[in-house]
Order: sequence, then C-alpha cells, then structure tokens
Amino acid sequence: MPSLLKRTAAVAFAAVAFTALSGCSKIDSELKESATKTLDNSGYSEITLKTENFGEALSAAASCANSDITGIGFSAKNPIGKKVDGVVCIGGGFKGNTVRF
Repeated sequence: MPSLLKRTAAVAFAAVAFTALSGCSKIDSELKESATKTLDNSGYSEITLKTENFGEALSAAASCANSDITGIGFSAKNPIGKKVDGVVCIGGGFKGNTVRF
C-alpha cells in the first residue's frame, strides 16, 4: 500500500509540475525540442508530439520514472517504417531521456 501511495503522489506531483511547465513557453519548447531530438537521433521520423491534451500529458508523465522531469507522448515511424506510439521520458540532472512504448 505505501508503494501505491508513493506512486499516486508522484503522479500528482508530475501533473502539477507538467501543468506549471506548460505555462512557461520557453521551458515547454525546450522539453518538446529535447523529446524531438531524442526521437530523431534514434532514427524515428514523422514525429508528432502529444502535448495539447491534458489527459494524454498526464498519462505520459505517469509512464516515466520518479526521477524524470516529465513524459511527452508521441506518434512516429520507427527506423523500419512502422508507426508507433510511445513516451519520451525527459530525464532530470545527469539522466538522459528514455523512449518507452
């Protein structure tokens, strides 16, 4: 039960943090640029970030580790041309970004 409480608190914190960051256009654009660069460097193309819908944004943030700043949902074509949906978890500090499906 304590684990569920920790996870719930983390999701709530991520939602508040993401909402706060969404209001800051410079930070928001830097997060989007970071997610796009991660996907592009990994060979993905036709990248569409899912940042406009609060429900999708909250779900993406909940898919990431507690040590990540937030998560940004995406749709793209993978390196072999298949359409995929996933989340780029934006790492904080010295942690890099992670692509999750």
